[in-house]
Amino acid sequence: MSESQVNHHDKNSADSISGPNGEIPPFLNLPAVSRPLLRFMITVNPQILVFDNTIDSQSAKAIQITNASDERITWRVLSNAPTRYVVVPNKGFLTCQETVTVNVILVNGTRYHHKHAFLVQAKTAKVEENNRKASIHIYIYIYI
Repeated sequence: MSESQVNHHDKNSADSISGPNGEIPPFLNLPAVSRPLLRFMITVNPQILVFDNTIDSQSAKAIQITNASDERITWRVLSNAPTRYVVVPNKGFLTCQETVTVNVILVNGTRYHHKHAFLVQAKTAKVEENNRKASIHIYIYIYI
């Protein structure tokens, strides 16, 4: 590779992004964006849960999920170890700026592993989409 070509070893110099003739690649010549690229629908506090793995019984932690958007959302909590944790409630709806407290229970403290993870997913929900619990209660009420 000649010195006139792109220099990948020196990332701090201006020459490292220029081509063989010193031109800047077109994808780097984009206009600056004045607004944030990502807008989060929810905030989760705390973002890190640490369980006591020395006990042989259940250990519980609470997280708060807040709707940070101006729209109604639906959310759910997923885990890469679903048989070792109980998450209550594990899904639901939140209106604008509403907060819900979610309890995460480690069923057996000795089964805790530092690679266990939780994922909180959210998406906008239409007003006509009903809460699943409400529709279940109506179903039971009709048939009793």
